[in-house]
Amino acid sequence: MFGGAGLYPDGLCFAVASRGEVHVKAEAESEAAFAAAASEPFVCEMQGKPRARGFWRLVAEAHDDPEALRRFAELGRAASRRAAAAKAARRPSARRAKRAKSR
Repeated sequence: MFGGAGLYPDGLCFAVASRGEVHVKAEAESEAAFAAAASEPFVCEMQGKPRARGFWRLVAEAHDDPEALRRFAELGRAASRRAAAAKAARRPSARRAKRAKSR
């Protein structure tokens, strides 16, 4: 799909390795932490246009500091869990179940 490898603990992709770089899942709640650490979003070309893909480059300090690696990995895992929950809530079956529960 992206020419690399993904990390899928618990069946959710929270990081990808591609072209010698590691990128970690990020979204509205975590992008500021990546930006503050001088990271950059993962951008690939789709249909001839550059598109951000919801992953940010693992910051340099995380390559040498296990605590930084743990912090940014956990940001990615939390982002992947929130994305999965949001996606599940948008499914028609989830909406039906929620309506049935409220009756």
